Amino acid sequence: MERARKIQIWAEHKAEIGGGDLVHLDDNSSGMRYLRHRYQHIVVDEAQDLSPAHWKMLRAMVAPSPDDLFIASDTHQRIYDRHVTLSTVGINIRGRSSKLTLSYRTTQEILDQATKVVRGAIYDDLDDGTDTLDGYHSLLHAPVPEYVACVDWTDEITQLAETLKQWRSDITQPSPNGITRDAAGRLAVCVADGEMAGRVAEDLRKKHGITTATLTKDGPQGGGEVHIGTMHRFNGLEYQKLAIIGASDGVLPRTALIEQYQADPNRYERELKKSRNQLFVAATRARDALRISWHGKPSRLLPLQAGTNYSPRSSLPPPSGGTGTTTAAFTARQATSRQPSTKPTNT
Repeated sequence: MERARKIQIWAEHKAEIGGGDLVHLDDNSSGMRYLRHRYQHIVVDEAQDLSPAHWKMLRAMVAPSPDDLFIASDTHQRIYDRHVTLSTVGINIRGRSSKLTLSYRTTQEILDQATKVVRGAIYDDLDDGTDTLDGYHSLLHAPVPEYVACVDWTDEITQLAETLKQWRSDITQPSPNGITRDAAGRLAVCVADGEMAGRVAEDLRKKHGITTATLTKDGPQGGGEVHIGTMHRFNGLEYQKLAIIGASDGVLPRTALIEQYQADPNRYERELKKSRNQLFVAATRARDALRISWHGKPSRLLPLQAGTNYSPRSSLPPPSGGTGTTTAAFTARQATSRQPSTKPTNT
């Protein structure tokens, strides 16, 4: 704000002397750059995850004008606990915003399930209003997402490997005109945390011969065909077919993390909403196929109707009062006499 004041003073001074700069000052010197805005226009993407400091910096980089900032955001995809009212940092969006309701990334069937994850929670619009997913839709269609209940960790990895191999076969199948596509970078596995990502990668490689690449802040690391990463790492990405695994109660969300805020109802709800947002983001990274699995008790964040009896190839009815037009396919492998193996550690 202090810089903005100095820029205004300098602009008024230039006007007084005829609109030109002082001849003994280099117009490109660091001092002169400080006394003017660096850009005329700025495009801001994933705006819901910026902090107040980020917004103050952006405000200082461009002069307020009708075309100063183009901001794209969706607070349903906020994966960090950063809440900002833009009017408090000098950015006015009231009466200047438009709502986009058509998704070009994923299918209607996936959207129907993903929106149930965040349904009922209240979301802001980066100012004093609220935002909803009402009217959000897609013109694309594909099979409904699949929910898979597994016996234990070994069973979950085994079923995942079978699915990945089938997906790879589907993608690499030659087209009628003879073109064969490479599956590398088109398949992905999303997990709750980095520890689980490493464990999945190791089990897929050693037990099932599937190579992987780990998603990092610098992009995929490794030459494997299946990308593996946490829900945070999938923000902004897109895959043809995606599996979310380990979606068990106590893991998604982390029980230890959520319960430590039970004495603070507001913080508790914020942490729970953040977990919902992460699952929403992960689910909507899938373009054509989405598969969600767990072992033990399923996460309470999954859009499964309470009391449903899980049986092989059965269907899940939509939640009572729901408006979704599709019902997710459900697969459950019957428990056997095999003892459960070690489950992911809740840390």
